[in-house]
Amino acid sequence: MSALEEFQQQGYIAPVSVFSHRQARQWSKRLKDCPRPKEWSKSRAAHYPAYFELAQQARIVDTVKQLLGENIILWGASLVRRSPGEDHPWHSDVETAYGDGNTVSVWIALSNVNSKSGLQLLSASHLFGASVQELRYLHSVERSDASSSQILDWAGSYNPMSEICQPDLQVGDAIFFDGRVWHSSVNHTRSATRIAALLQYAKPDAPIRICESAYISPYLRTDNSKPPCILISGRDDSGINTLVSNQATDYEMKRTKRKTFMSTVVKHMDLPLKGNPETGRESYQLSGGITPSVDRMNYHMSVLSPGITPHEPHSHLEEELLIMLSGEADLVMVPENITGNQVRHRLKAGSLVYYPAFFTHTIHNTGSAPATYLMFKWRASIPSRMQSQASVYQFDHPDLSVDNRHNKAWESREVLTFPTRHLKKLHSHVSLLQPGAGYKPHRDRYDVAILLLKGEVETLGKKLEPFAAVYYSAGELHGMKNTGNTPAYYLVFEFHPGPAWNRWLSNGLQVRRILRSPVKQIPRNLGTFTALKANSVSNIWKRLPISFFK
Repeated sequence: MSALEEFQQQGYIAPVSVFSHRQARQWSKRLKDCPRPKEWSKSRAAHYPAYFELAQQARIVDTVKQLLGENIILWGASLVRRSPGEDHPWHSDVETAYGDGNTVSVWIALSNVNSKSGLQLLSASHLFGASVQELRYLHSVERSDASSSQILDWAGSYNPMSEICQPDLQVGDAIFFDGRVWHSSVNHTRSATRIAALLQYAKPDAPIRICESAYISPYLRTDNSKPPCILISGRDDSGINTLVSNQATDYEMKRTKRKTFMSTVVKHMDLPLKGNPETGRESYQLSGGITPSVDRMNYHMSVLSPGITPHEPHSHLEEELLIMLSGEADLVMVPENITGNQVRHRLKAGSLVYYPAFFTHTIHNTGSAPATYLMFKWRASIPSRMQSQASVYQFDHPDLSVDNRHNKAWESREVLTFPTRHLKKLHSHVSLLQPGAGYKPHRDRYDVAILLLKGEVETLGKKLEPFAAVYYSAGELHGMKNTGNTPAYYLVFEFHPGPAWNRWLSNGLQVRRILRSPVKQIPRNLGTFTALKANSVSNIWKRLPISFFK
């Protein structure tokens, strides 16, 4: 029986391994630092980068795609704590208790999950057409008084074969269950608090509403109570739910004075992306956070409607790379030595633009069709003295196979290379990978981003098709292979850290070696120890990305 067939019949699949024990502990620590949002307890992904990043993990999203398809939104993200002896009564999630389904909840065991502490589910209850709250209301039973035996009695009138199951989970495992399933949780341990993450996905055309009365029936569901939803995969043409971008994360990070680590990220982007007819611009946040190379990296996709300029010419501390994927637009540049005048460059698919820090610029779609572009934006806490000029490049999807006279398995052509204010070197090249060719997994001491333009490749166990973006953080093991029948063509960006960040990265690797050694000894090299002390070992520890502990 396939996972989809099991899900359709039983209402859940479990256990599904999504993290190692070490990764689960790290996620537990990160998620606990995010307080409950004021407007709604389940909207954490719309406010905190940690939850947004968790919801995009490939192992989770790929399983959800098997159950729902390519088009997926995230409507709920929260952290569930249960103290010793605390039970959560039988219930149905009120936002998804009715309807045709098309929703998947993911319950991830992060800490102290065992045979005495876990999630219980009633098999096939997603097909009943009734919720636990509704039956309690009809039978005048209090919320905490609905016992397991009573739940089975009620279920017997719908399906006598239904039974209560508690999947055998380990820390790092997950349960994927239909949003209509009856479930409860128990913690019969004496001293351990159980911690689990709850992610709730749906098809874009499944109406998700906040219920104003959570514990009685009938529920008060109105179209005015739409929770904020985030597009995770594919597209949304229905307009039934309220989609928001993850732009609020920058504000929340500043407010909480907390930084988010960005590890390796794989993103598929199916063009054309949906624009915003009201504002003329729609952004799709892909990922962001601190990396081993820069203090802050952010990259996103934007769709600009015809005639729209997203903002007046402005400048900022961060450097930027803009890659045009489709459509046309004018790049508006205001050099310092030209007072009051603007220089315009026509950008087409295949244009690549670099903005240095504090350079005044904007973009204007003067065409008749939407313009779609990918943007990288970064800064370093200790900038170098180098400053490069704003530049426009064309990679124009050249057919490298024409120049590949010796039938090389891999061929590349440089697009740009120069030092910047925040990087020791910014480098980009286009590559051609022949069918069946590839390179073995390796680690780089700098961040690498890849944009697949043509063909099909496999990396990190994932098959990618255009347009797919991959971000490898420094130190991450990665390789690539062309699994298609045609040459693969992709654009590569390398973000080489400056001297200060190189010292931090070296010290971080030294800390990792010490912590992993059988005997935790202080380095014999006094110079290394002095450097570690100067950079604060505790601060280095906090800034190490999750991948360092894998």
